[in-house]
Amino acid sequence: MADLKDHYDVVICGGGPVGLLTAYGLQRMGIETCVVERLEKQKLPMYGRAATLLPRTLEMLDQYDLLTHLRQEGFVTRSGVNYDKDGRRDNTRGLRSVFDAMQGQTFLNYVLNIRLKYTEDIVKAEYEKIGGLVAGGWEVMGLTTQIDQRGEGRPVKVEVKNVNTLETRALVGDYLVGADGARSTVRHLSGVASIKDSSTLRWVRIDGVVETDMPDSRQGFATLESPIHGQVLFAALDHGTTRVGFSLSQELMDKYGENMTLEQVVEEAKLALKPFTLDFKCVDWYTVYNVRHSLADTFVKDRILLAGDACHSHSSGTAQGMNTGVHDSFNLTWKLAGVLKGWYHASILETYNGERRPIAQQLIDLDKTFSKLISGTVPPELVVARGGLAMDPNVLLAKVLEDNIQFTIGLGIGYGKNALNVTTKSATLPCGRRAPDVAVHAPGASIPTRLQTVMKNVGLFWVVVFAGEPLLTGEKVRDLRGYLDGDDSMTKRHANKMVFLTIIAGNKPQADEALGVSRFGDAYYDHDSSAHDRYGVSVERGAVVVIRPDGIVGFATALESGPDLGEYFARFLL
Repeated sequence: MADLKDHYDVVICGGGPVGLLTAYGLQRMGIETCVVERLEKQKLPMYGRAATLLPRTLEMLDQYDLLTHLRQEGFVTRSGVNYDKDGRRDNTRGLRSVFDAMQGQTFLNYVLNIRLKYTEDIVKAEYEKIGGLVAGGWEVMGLTTQIDQRGEGRPVKVEVKNVNTLETRALVGDYLVGADGARSTVRHLSGVASIKDSSTLRWVRIDGVVETDMPDSRQGFATLESPIHGQVLFAALDHGTTRVGFSLSQELMDKYGENMTLEQVVEEAKLALKPFTLDFKCVDWYTVYNVRHSLADTFVKDRILLAGDACHSHSSGTAQGMNTGVHDSFNLTWKLAGVLKGWYHASILETYNGERRPIAQQLIDLDKTFSKLISGTVPPELVVARGGLAMDPNVLLAKVLEDNIQFTIGLGIGYGKNALNVTTKSATLPCGRRAPDVAVHAPGASIPTRLQTVMKNVGLFWVVVFAGEPLLTGEKVRDLRGYLDGDDSMTKRHANKMVFLTIIAGNKPQADEALGVSRFGDAYYDHDSSAHDRYGVSVERGAVVVIRPDGIVGFATALESGPDLGEYFARFLL
């Protein structure tokens, strides 16, 4: 490992998936980073913890060129099965709705189960390939933020100590990212308060190699409705392992107290899976923990930025922890890189807090309901909503999950209006939402290409020109080309901050010839007009859609409205 230097553009505290992804994303965008992590993870097994990647997370990782590696290790899950308390199959409940909701919404219509150790190892290896540094065995002891009177020097100083040698170092940088978990040292030292809410719920998770007579045990996800242990989770993981998860009733908490031995956890897991049998051949990891919720007052304070569990925490009931942290990182990284390059004013970082904190709040509000129902308890507010009538928590859980399913799998997460998300009268789809992934064809190709695989996340905006049918849109296309080639075009100043793509309805021999002008970036063909339809674009009129580096639609306008593009980018580009 290379030695720590004294200065970096960005110092990241925390070598978990969120910290590593943030460092990887920044490094890939030309920003010099380092990651400091208290643990020396290469010396520890580090199994367990977060293990499920949901569809929108998979899309984002794919745009970072990481998904190919992760899929080689993980367990691809496309379905789930649910059993009632007597072991009878009942797929009207359980997790089947999760998989049903993916269909037709994404090409990555599955869940990837991969334990955190393997995710971290893959991201770390790719990060180091592009010059990144992960310094294990260093803990943060102090930090200061200041700029001298001339505005010179790096404004963040981080004091770190080696846990083995006790050597101390001072690292300076332009920004510090705290991705150091729920007990975040960075959050504490920066003086950011966190609203905490502890529940009485206590859950167990155990990973290992198992044998069971439960049908379809390696399908991916199975749930069992236990009258004692709540909704029991049985998840197929990587490398032939399985995770069993269940809740502890008050009676069981009184029985075991604050601590459970491995032997007690194994025996209770066997009871939780009844009427099926369960035998552990080996155990890699287990945990017994109280469900807690917390939310930082802000995710941005001066030059300090918080991400992942450092700014929000919740139960693992719907696998939101790491997935939400990946969303944080993806939202933050391109904005921070652009600020450091001088592309955006630093105030754009406030949109990170403005976009991600409300999502974390929404998640926590939902998770308080989910976690109670998973534990077999009906929340009082649901009892009131039903006029005091009792109801099976498993039935309610299925309904609440179905009502919020697009948010849960990440595809329905959206952000409000701000400088980056601008909806106009001529917009063809809501801005601030995920850009749909569609199939297009490269010139001459018989096999389609996913648009998201073309639009890799390297910190640049994608300006997608839906040219429609050129015989019908020719005049509008010429107007757009005239604006972009003119002296007043925003591309004259900002060409290095965006990439153009042209999507033409039908299949033409040559794009420039079909358009009557030079194409806008690389051209692709929409053979059946389905891509135009998905974006709400008429092939008779066309449109221009601006997609942010993180895959969110920022702006859409009429095909001939080139000046509107300039006005949009002028809102935040320097």
